Amino acid sequence: MKDRVFQKLEKKLTEVTALPPQSIGIFTPFYKTFVPFLKSAPWRILIPLSFILSFLAYFFLGSLIVFIVSYLQHGF
Repeated sequence: MKDRVFQKLEKKLTEVTALPPQSIGIFTPFYKTFVPFLKSAPWRILIPLSFILSFLAYFFLGSLIVFIVSYLQHGF
C-alpha cells in the first residue's frame, strides 16, 4: 500500500517539476550561450551596461538628466 502511494507521489512530483527545453525561435542559440554566463556572474555584464546606459542618458538628455533624477528621488 505504501509503495503504491509513494509511486503515485513520485510520478506526480516528476510531472510537476519537469520543464520542457526552452525555445525562443531563432534566438535560442544566443539564449543558451548568454543565460548561463549571466547566471554565474551577472555583475560582469550589469556594471559595464549601467555605465554605458548612464553615459548615453547624459549624452542624449544632457543637464535634463539632473532634473529627472532629482524628480525621481523626490518621489521616493
